[in-house]
Amino acid sequence: MYIVSLIVCAASCSPPSGGSKTTWHVDATHRFRFRYPVTWNRIDVGATGVVMFTGGTSTQISVSREKGGEREIADMLTYFKTTFPRYEELDAGWRDVNGRRAYLHTARWNSPMGDIAALRMFLPVEDHFFIVTASTPQQQFERYLPLLRACVLSFEVTE
Repeated sequence: MYIVSLIVCAASCSPPSGGSKTTWHVDATHRFRFRYPVTWNRIDVGATGVVMFTGGTSTQISVSREKGGEREIADMLTYFKTTFPRYEELDAGWRDVNGRRAYLHTARWNSPMGDIAALRMFLPVEDHFFIVTASTPQQQFERYLPLLRACVLSFEVTE
């Protein structure tokens, strides 16, 4: 597994409103793009293939690219359910996102960093799939969900 992009949002980021400004993060190498708030700061992390936007908290959006397809997505979901303590699936299912079939999954669990909640999107493309994960501490999830959902659902493959 390798992470393509990681975005972290500061606690001071507020959920989007009618006046929220966003911009596109474009990854020409891995052929995708998605929107994020202009207030997030980009940090280059060298040759690791990771891009980070940070504001200093554990609310984040990450994009990774894995080999495989729907079977590997199912295996990954099983791994999450059996590995993370007190894992609870809140919502899940296949949907159309920007003209592509994607599996959206919302869950919460315990981690060494505390109680986490996340919205994940698995997007199969040819012989691989993207995983877009938007997570935050559980107590902040409802507050950040509109922002995180807008960013995740803006994800597009640009091939």
